[in-house]
Amino acid sequence: MSASQCKFGLVCKLGRIPDAGGICTQRIAEEGQHCGGFIFNPPVCDSGLTCDFVGRNPDGGGICRTTPQLETRSVAAPNALRGEHCGSFKENAPKCQFGLVCKLGLIPDAGGICTERISEEGQHCGGFILNPSVCASGLTCHLGPVLDGGGICRKTPQVETRSVAASNKARFFKENSPKCQFGLVCKLASSLTLEVYALSAFAVGQPCGGNIFNPPVCESDLICDLNRIPEVGGICVAVPKI
Repeated sequence: MSASQCKFGLVCKLGRIPDAGGICTQRIAEEGQHCGGFIFNPPVCDSGLTCDFVGRNPDGGGICRTTPQLETRSVAAPNALRGEHCGSFKENAPKCQFGLVCKLGLIPDAGGICTERISEEGQHCGGFILNPSVCASGLTCHLGPVLDGGGICRKTPQVETRSVAASNKARFFKENSPKCQFGLVCKLASSLTLEVYALSAFAVGQPCGGNIFNPPVCESDLICDLNRIPEVGGICVAVPKI
């Protein structure tokens, strides 16, 4: 009767009676011997030793080294900023800063690079937070009433691009007439032409300023009383008399 053999990578550990056979166990590597690797039943290091991976590819395995006697403390993984290395198959690999994601390379075990989160149509974008998400190509972030709260990714409207005269004027009734930039309004002139002006001056109690494109301004003799958060803007009030 032929004795059974252990599978590749395993060794037969005999019992007290060798003729009775033994049990298949992992190969135990001593200090300086090869360990680990992406193979069937890789060898493991003996007690008191650690498998020190060699090179950037952990699948190749490593060498058994004496485990350093260090004071046991929980060490947090370092934070990686945008464009920095992240991940990889090692202890306490760098993690991306809040709001970023780790984009892995061709070899996932080697880690990747921290990049911005990409939002698809209908998902949240922007906002006054650390590393806000950005919309995917072809989408635009439509901000809500509170700008610092961010907005929603929507499809960018396909507008035909045409050159506009330097005067920024155009006849009122014609096809593809120029439109005002975001934050501006079109003020009609008596000659039925359109001119581009800043957003109409606002009266007392109406909103003004803010960290937006072409923010509204107050009427003459009024000032913009900013909020505690200047980026939000403020309210038009009368100039205090001194």
